[in-house]
Amino acid sequence: MRGKIKTILIFSIYVLVQFFISNCEAQNFTYKFVPSGIENDVKALPFFGGVKNPQFSNVDLNLDGKDDLVVFDKLGSVILPFVSTGSVGDIQFVYAPEYRNIFPKFDSFLLFRDYNFDGIKDIFTLPIGVASSAIAVYKGKIVDGKLTYELLTFPNYPQNYLHYLYNANVYSIYNATSDVPGVEDIDGDGDLDILSFDSGSTYIVYYQNMTVEEGLDYDVFKLVRKDPCWGKFVESGVSDSIFLSDDPAKCYDFNFKSPIGSNRHAGSTILPINLDGDDDMDILIGDTSSNTLIAVFNGGTSTQAWATSYDNNFPSLEEKIDISTFLAAFYVDVNNDQVKDLLVAPNISSGGQTYNQIWLYLNRGSNNNPDFHLTTKNFLSELTYVFGVGSFPEFVDYNNDGLMDILVGSNGLELRDGTDHAKLTLLKNIGTKSSPNYIVEDDNFLGLKSFSDVIYYPKPAFGDLDGDGDDDLVLGTNSGYLIYYENQQGDDGVMNFESYTFPLIDYVLGNLLAPTVFDLNGDGHQDLVIGENNNYLNYYQNNGDALSPFFEPDVTLAPNTEDLGGIFPTADTKRKVGTPKFLKTKEGLRFLIGFNKGNIEYYQTGNDLLEEPFQLIANLNNFREGNSIYFSAADIDNDELYEFVIGNDRGGISFFDSDIQVDDESDVVNTFYDSMQLKVSNPVLDEIIIKADYELIGKKWQLLDVQGKIMKSGTLENDKIDVKEMPSGVYFLNLGSGIARIIKL
Repeated sequence: MRGKIKTILIFSIYVLVQFFISNCEAQNFTYKFVPSGIENDVKALPFFGGVKNPQFSNVDLNLDGKDDLVVFDKLGSVILPFVSTGSVGDIQFVYAPEYRNIFPKFDSFLLFRDYNFDGIKDIFTLPIGVASSAIAVYKGKIVDGKLTYELLTFPNYPQNYLHYLYNANVYSIYNATSDVPGVEDIDGDGDLDILSFDSGSTYIVYYQNMTVEEGLDYDVFKLVRKDPCWGKFVESGVSDSIFLSDDPAKCYDFNFKSPIGSNRHAGSTILPINLDGDDDMDILIGDTSSNTLIAVFNGGTSTQAWATSYDNNFPSLEEKIDISTFLAAFYVDVNNDQVKDLLVAPNISSGGQTYNQIWLYLNRGSNNNPDFHLTTKNFLSELTYVFGVGSFPEFVDYNNDGLMDILVGSNGLELRDGTDHAKLTLLKNIGTKSSPNYIVEDDNFLGLKSFSDVIYYPKPAFGDLDGDGDDDLVLGTNSGYLIYYENQQGDDGVMNFESYTFPLIDYVLGNLLAPTVFDLNGDGHQDLVIGENNNYLNYYQNNGDALSPFFEPDVTLAPNTEDLGGIFPTADTKRKVGTPKFLKTKEGLRFLIGFNKGNIEYYQTGNDLLEEPFQLIANLNNFREGNSIYFSAADIDNDELYEFVIGNDRGGISFFDSDIQVDDESDVVNTFYDSMQLKVSNPVLDEIIIKADYELIGKKWQLLDVQGKIMKSGTLENDKIDVKEMPSGVYFLNLGSGIARIIKL
């Protein structure tokens, strides 16, 4: 609903400075490693975008003969490759995104297994681009010394899915899109078989690979439905209850009927694993209705499975697994000792815990008789920054030291009980002009956690709304309103927010508001452009005076508009969540907007930003960072090119180099990027004489050198600034909504 509410003034909290300085006509992006910390206090993997609902497999990515780790995060279907660099017994990885491009895009589940025994792991996954509860295989190959994958095709079957012969008919193997099947050598003959739940999530069906039995080439994948009730047990259709058969040759007689009004559960995961050292496969089951794993023990043989016991408090001899919902288990070697360890994580595509949700049990036993010991509940996530449910970063120099800091909005960490707290995290740049290094300066910036019951998905933007020469903060929320924080910056140059206004505009827009601050009409006053989740791009013109912003609340009243740039076709019914930014580039002003499908659209703007439609130049979709892209851009390493920091719904952030050239003037100043309605005398000897089309008295000003360092600052009492004591050189004057280049003789 879009409408009005009453404006409320409240007490204070929030900070930061937005800015974008740009020179952008580029479309090439590469991951940029940025360190965090110094000496003995260093994050090992600080900025790879976070990990939320991961699946794990061992793969030799760099072909050095040692297994590495590939993580597939079900939230956003993201592949995260890690190269192992540790010695025997060490858990040590380097994030290696350069290997992402060898993999196609996947969905639902991703398992690496060597089905044809050529020493190269192949891929088992959900078929891409089709709504099918099936299993596809991608065959691994080495081409020109690099790992590659291609879809395994079946010329005699209409779909390229794994299939089986039954009663002279051929059927696709069923595996629900929510499930993770078991892909292992079940019968001990050396080839890979399949275990998956039937469509009712009640029986486990065993599909036997006949390659060895029939003497076929290992590249041939011939399956038969060997047993429609593997283990002879059943799982309840409405819970995680297990019912064992007392007859090794007969499936449990399951006549359970759902109560009226109940819903059958749908969703199970299977890990075949020998838990007791008896040369047959047991299994670990995760269920959509359970917060733990169930171990089902095979008291039969490898060829005639019979479940004789189970443990729904697995592992009984260690701390019981307890993660919010629907778990999956993975058996991989994480510490280079050639013994597989157990990893457990949520198997959901959205929601769930963001803390204590990835449990690692190191194996002190053997692969066929494991001895699990809980080592951490935050595998990988303890080595990186995960800010919570979603991450919304914004570059800003909050302390005016010439180095770009970052403010990250998020919903905070979601705990086991489902609670989370919206918050702002300030990352301080402790590096240099050419080598950024970020640490957490404040993980509850402005005390936003105390307001998290009414504020969700806080998205920061910065600009000088009140025209006093320093940047204020505008915070987008999920409620349809904006929050405005006025910067009461002191002489030390550090931002200071003592009060805020909620809402900034008494008009209800859509959800997930993402503001940016920019002077679109060139009048010297900062306007607002606001993205949201309903295919609107809202423009609010600032009709206030030099020191007091004012916005006509109704976005439908001109010159306001909810269709800035005309970028959403009227026939487009797909709801997009847009996060807008303007960048100044050598090619001219550019408009970028990030979407919830993981892409950024890149537009050329016309001379009249309010009347001319934006022209799409490129769809930037090679980040592969998952969903809900939120980004900011600045030159953080002094290379005159934009770097991007990107947030996502996994809750971390990552950095990318671009080939977008930064506009010279904007790059040097690295603060204000507005309408340049400022004129000064040039060159100068003793004083700068200023002319502007807005009120000057009372404006704060800064004089910066070419490295962005503040050399002098103050508040204007007239139209002159005394510089006679300044050394000769080139300077830049920041004043209100203008920037001017000064040559001092």
